[in-house]
Amino acid sequence: MSEDSAIFDENLTDTLLCLPSALVDQDVLLRFVRGMDYFIFFSTILSSFLQIYVLQQAHHHIRRSASDQCLHVFIFSMTMGDFIQTAFCYPIEALARILDIRDELPMILNVTVHFLTWVTLSGSSLSLILLNLDKLLYFKYPLRYSSYVTRRRGISIALLVWSCCVVFVAGAWHFECFKCEANCSVIYLLRERWGMYLLFSVSVCVVPTLTSLAVALYIVKVVSSHRKKLAEEQALYQAGPARQVLVSRLRTFYFVFMTTVFTAATLLPFRISSIIMSFSDNHEMTACSGTLSRWIMAYLISLNAVSVCTLRRNREHLTG
Repeated sequence: MSEDSAIFDENLTDTLLCLPSALVDQDVLLRFVRGMDYFIFFSTILSSFLQIYVLQQAHHHIRRSASDQCLHVFIFSMTMGDFIQTAFCYPIEALARILDIRDELPMILNVTVHFLTWVTLSGSSLSLILLNLDKLLYFKYPLRYSSYVTRRRGISIALLVWSCCVVFVAGAWHFECFKCEANCSVIYLLRERWGMYLLFSVSVCVVPTLTSLAVALYIVKVVSSHRKKLAEEQALYQAGPARQVLVSRLRTFYFVFMTTVFTAATLLPFRISSIIMSFSDNHEMTACSGTLSRWIMAYLISLNAVSVCTLRRNREHLTG
């Protein structure tokens, strides 16, 4: 959430400048933010242990050359991004706000948190596309899947995705697309260079999420249209490895689908609202209810990394 902190230029120890509404005033907003900071801090630490389990299981499937090893490469890639966020970036941000020490943290630490948050959020979002494309190829071209999708290709694509994410974020820093004051505890987006943030939001947040959701919905259509055929195949393979592979693939698809839907629900609201605000020239004081809704959408980004790991943990547990 570090790249979003610039939009909320409030110190929790100071008076929040928003217009009180019927149900929400500044005190309610402060209590909500404080409570969410505690929740994010403890939940991210706990979720990190689940993500370590998912990483271990995915690595195990990759090394043993499982039939769906390429899928596990993408799961490993996506989980690694979420793990860095929940084990390092989000806890540091939450703890700094809780203890009110954001301005006292070393600049190198703040810069590292900002940089890693951008990179890992990008890598995790793009890895979700790879997960859905893997499922699409399997259900659309089952006979040619094994020749198209290999572990070597999966690892190469994942490394390429992460390399592009690092280059993109490094470019944003190099071209000074935002202002970093004092110890860089908060970054401020420059209106004359808002295009880079717009490009970031669209290319690695909005488009990947919408693309993944579209692919997932298409796979649902494919699976539904072939439901009778799949039922016949399950009846044909009453036992043995063929039936186990088919059942595992169907189960995996539903976990990937749930992950995609949850990711869309948690990432899209804040990104879309940020894009809309970037085109707005209205900088008047907003109502506290509006500020609260923005904070809720921002916290959903953190909750995405925390909650999605539970789905992936269940998926790895069932296939392990």
